[in-house]
Amino acid sequence: MPVMRGKLLTQAGIYISVAQSRFDKALTLLNSALAAHQSAADATKDTFEYAVTMHQVGKVRRYIGDYGAAETALRAALEMLTKLLEACGESATIGARCRRWKVEVEVAATLHELGLVKMRLRDLESSELFLTKSLALKRKIIAMYDGPPNQQHPAGITDLTHASDEEAPLADNDIRNTVMEGATLYQLGVVATLARPPRLDDAERMLREVLSREEHDYSAARSATLQQLGRVAVRRGRPGEAETLFEEALDGYKRTYKSDLHVNVSGVCHQLPLSQVHDQVPPVVQSLRNVSWHFLQIRRYSVAFLYPIWHDSCNHALSNRSTENHT
Repeated sequence: MPVMRGKLLTQAGIYISVAQSRFDKALTLLNSALAAHQSAADATKDTFEYAVTMHQVGKVRRYIGDYGAAETALRAALEMLTKLLEACGESATIGARCRRWKVEVEVAATLHELGLVKMRLRDLESSELFLTKSLALKRKIIAMYDGPPNQQHPAGITDLTHASDEEAPLADNDIRNTVMEGATLYQLGVVATLARPPRLDDAERMLREVLSREEHDYSAARSATLQQLGRVAVRRGRPGEAETLFEEALDGYKRTYKSDLHVNVSGVCHQLPLSQVHDQVPPVVQSLRNVSWHFLQIRRYSVAFLYPIWHDSCNHALSNRSTENHT
């Protein structure tokens, strides 16, 4: 059956890309999944599964640095999901609410992924827009569905005796972990750090909110948050705090990867000396950097404004000179 084949190929592609980082093989599997979905008869076509596969194609394209193709795939997925969301309506039946929940989670994930692509392209304004929309939707999902332990089913139903196979697996989900709210908040913190000029207060506030939710977690995600907070501390001229954060991040990475050779471990080792060097740099240097950035921006826009005038003037002068030579 084409739909089931497409779903299985998609799951295989996800595994190959995440667990083995074999992105060329993952793309082959995902493209085969798309073909399987396209070959399904109209009566059996599953647009949601097709959109999920398209999302994964975009994600793998981002992994390999093909950001243009990644954005194209993700926008196509988002368009399909948006139409599905509109078609779900506001029905209160268990099946309808479960379908709506699944689509909303996927829309939020696709918006998040588009935010990451735009960040890689250094389009920070668009990145922040996509990530903010993703975070708002994730928080809406959590507010609607994350009730007491005995009411965590997306439809608010505790008796699943008559639930279908599609609905039942959602009963035991931890909604907050499923939608990954913290991941989007973390990326918004990164965007605020990269902004010109940087919004370090916003970045630190968001990153500390993420960290507070990972207090007893020694995962790579917590270590990444600590590492990003260390970068913020360096930018703020707080080398002692930065060093403490980098060392805690390094410890977390080593616990996670059981090796000193992982790229994340080497990344923190590279940044640790920066916190010590920054201790010898006066705080005024950061202010001068910000002033320099503003000066460069003024120069950039001045050139953009004055160049056409200068160009037209030169052409006019050359034209007059040519006319004089001919006469």
